[in-house]
Amino acid sequence: MTDEPIKRSCCVCGRPLPTLTLEQLTQKGAVTMRGDGSRLYHHPHHTTEQIIDSQSGVPRFVRGSEIER
Repeated sequence: MTDEPIKRSCCVCGRPLPTLTLEQLTQKGAVTMRGDGSRLYHHPHHTTEQIIDSQSGVPRFVRGSEIER
């Protein structure tokens, strides 16, 4: 077992989230609980529509040069 922190990424844009505890991410609004008990991790600035669309199952591929910085 390692002491490495858990690295989470945004379900909408795929960028890494800050290395915080689950409680801290929840307080910042970066966690959405689903009906089945699972969690969606995302940046707080994403809208509810973006979060729902990211779960549609249709992958959207974007070139690395097109990702907004």
